[in-house]
Amino acid sequence: MARSSDDKLWLKGPKTDLLIGCGGWSLPLIGLTFYMTGSHYGAMSLGFYFLALFCNNPHYMATLYRAYGLKRDVNRYKIFSIYITAIIAVSGIAAHLSPNIVPILFTIYLVWSPWHYTGQNFGIAMMMLRRGQASPSRKQRNALYLSYIGSYLVWLVELDSEKSQDAMTLTIGLPETLAITLKLAGYLVFGIGAAYTFLSLSSKYSTRVLIAPMLLHTSQFLWFLLPGLLRSSIGQAYPATYFSAGILAFMHCAQYLWITSYFAKRETEQLTGTEKANWNPWRYFLILIMGGIALFVPGPWIVSTVFRHDLFESALIFMALVNIHHFMLDGAIWKLRDGRIARLLLGSTRERTDREHIDEQAMPDLLAWLLGKSPLARLIRYGGGALLVFFATVDQFQNAFTFKGSDQGKVELARSINANDSRVYFRAAQNLLEEGNQAEGIKELEAALVLNPRNLAALHSLAQQRMMSQEIDKARIMYQKILDVSAKDLSALNNLGLIAMSQDDWQQAYELFERAVEIDPKRWESRCFLGQSLTKLGQYQEATEDLEYCLAIIDQFGKSDQLNRLGMILPALIECYEKTDRIEEADALRKIITGPQGAFL
Repeated sequence: MARSSDDKLWLKGPKTDLLIGCGGWSLPLIGLTFYMTGSHYGAMSLGFYFLALFCNNPHYMATLYRAYGLKRDVNRYKIFSIYITAIIAVSGIAAHLSPNIVPILFTIYLVWSPWHYTGQNFGIAMMMLRRGQASPSRKQRNALYLSYIGSYLVWLVELDSEKSQDAMTLTIGLPETLAITLKLAGYLVFGIGAAYTFLSLSSKYSTRVLIAPMLLHTSQFLWFLLPGLLRSSIGQAYPATYFSAGILAFMHCAQYLWITSYFAKRETEQLTGTEKANWNPWRYFLILIMGGIALFVPGPWIVSTVFRHDLFESALIFMALVNIHHFMLDGAIWKLRDGRIARLLLGSTRERTDREHIDEQAMPDLLAWLLGKSPLARLIRYGGGALLVFFATVDQFQNAFTFKGSDQGKVELARSINANDSRVYFRAAQNLLEEGNQAEGIKELEAALVLNPRNLAALHSLAQQRMMSQEIDKARIMYQKILDVSAKDLSALNNLGLIAMSQDDWQQAYELFERAVEIDPKRWESRCFLGQSLTKLGQYQEATEDLEYCLAIIDQFGKSDQLNRLGMILPALIECYEKTDRIEEADALRKIITGPQGAFL
């Protein structure tokens, strides 16, 4: 029976294709994420972590299922399926031995992820056009491709225009003017490319054919451009649950499973020579779920247990490496110009040769045996599956028990499950400090740092406790360790500067505050302290610039806070005016100090 035109256009039907495959659910899900992040952040984070077992993790396994399922594919993509895999494994060992490698891997993952999402959206858009019998010209295809690149450029500039204080993220810190220029260029390329492509296609093809790629392009805007626009216009920051472990990752992974499940079904139909093949979607997804757990969960637990490595850091390493491997492998195996891919995803009528048919049916020997009916193979399958479910369950409890807000009872349960987890000690320390038990809280923080000396949260908390106890020398050591881990940490720079000021070391204070201002020129406290340090060093002209900047924006603070901040600025600024012969301006400021509302200054 001939397939209807609708069958040729849609993979699983218009509702599923448009909602999941083309991102039709993007606006409500993104809106819900932004709305709920504030008051329900904990529940959302735990929810996404649990959801990863059934969506995010399986989508990585879907790539391996595709690349390793047949001998033909293993041999064809040997450089990725074997050699790159070996390099990734060596990188994992190196990252566990040398923590300085971890930020590099994590940054690669962070920068590559949006490009991977963008490439998938563009590829699906082209697939849906071709399934609708549309034949975009090279110019139209390139314009659409450039439009997608424009949206990625905006996202990348958003990431690199900030000098990150996160020890796990390495950024360039683009100058503001250059960043704005590049983002404007990205917006223009995105808009012009999309307008040209869809307007020119609309003169030849119906809305029915164009609705899927146009919806995908709208999703691309919602995923990558809208959040940046909101932050620029109303100061709405990205929620922590937005990108790598949140709603965007979930939508991408669901989209990926939507298309790979269709491909797997069509592949089975082709290999068996019937359109009513005995393809079981539940069996397919069960394999992906078990494989996804195997990729992410046992590795960190084994490493932390056997080698006493921090479980949390090990999990980050595995996450980054699995993603990087996925990006490489995925880019190699999904190409519409591949005849076999085109046959299955586009319904191409190109006939297979006998040689292709034989190759396509050949499964790697080990995999064929493992999926076979021998008692040992079944024992390994079922036993391995049970072990993976056990690992996944324990990992979920460990994550929940060490999350912010967990009471001490849950923390102790997490400690009994895996004591090689820096989150256990940090969360225990927070609970103890909230109870006023500083001594025991400090012990827990020190234990966390023994396990992971790069744990910034523990370093900051311990430094704060040393400051509160007036242990200035110990606090200085802690803040210096923070800078050793994250050289752009503003809090550490400013607090070290304040310690130097308290000891009248104005040259060191100046150098520290100057570094802080280079990282964030708009940070009020850094500019104020820098101005005070320059005043003490006799550099009045330079100090005046910083102090006047602080005075100019002081009205952004609350009224009660304004008086305190004026007390920090005015004495130093008056001195600068007097030393640079700006006597009238100094007298005007002095009147503010001696006036009714400023008398206490």
